[in-house]
Amino acid sequence: MGVLAAIGTVLAGLIIFAMYPGGISPDGVFQVRQIRGEVPYNDWQPVSMTWTWHQLTKVFGTVTALLWAQVFFGWVCALLTSYVLLKISRRTWVAALGLFMLFMPNMINILGVFYKDVQLALALYLAVLMMFLVLLQPKGRWVWAAVAFGSLVYAALVRKNSAVAVLPIVAVFVLWFLRARGSRVRGELAKVGAISIIATGVVGGTVLAADKALAAATGATQNSQFTQVFICLLYTSPSPRDLSTSR
Repeated sequence: MGVLAAIGTVLAGLIIFAMYPGGISPDGVFQVRQIRGEVPYNDWQPVSMTWTWHQLTKVFGTVTALLWAQVFFGWVCALLTSYVLLKISRRTWVAALGLFMLFMPNMINILGVFYKDVQLALALYLAVLMMFLVLLQPKGRWVWAAVAFGSLVYAALVRKNSAVAVLPIVAVFVLWFLRARGSRVRGELAKVGAISIIATGVVGGTVLAADKALAAATGATQNSQFTQVFICLLYTSPSPRDLSTSR
């Protein structure tokens, strides 16, 4: 794994070199203005991401710190993927395929972009990898559960509609966690379902509590999500001038 870690580090460095200082969308520009104090915090963009970005900026002195953070987590996920493949296949060349996660078209194009969907993808990916570690390294299952829990909470904080992905991950994680303990899950489906519901409730409750706490700590104002519909209509509807020129 040492050689794979070194190769992964080189690949991550190439991504930083290619993407520096990082791609940014209009949403990201708005968040940067919040970080700089030009615009007050509000929930138009996820407060959790803006707050995290703000802390990284304070520590490293530049908003580009988010680029390093995202690539770092991509690097971690790539190495964990290689480890999972190594444990399953027992072949080093198969494990090396995990590093290509960093250079797949759908990954290399987003790792350097400051956007909530990027952080959602990384958080969910890390949670899924923790599922595999529960079976491959059952002795550390509580550690993997804690990491998965944090990842799922953050994923839900940056994207509320991530619930459709969080729910099945929680269910499978509970199933594999009980299996790692030696439980006979085939005859305990009711138990698996009950624990999954409880675990989902804990994740959901933590998300709501964390969201409220961050909003209170940052003084974030609330905006109706229905306003997005009208803004989208405003930007997508043709203007009278466009209609007149199209004639």
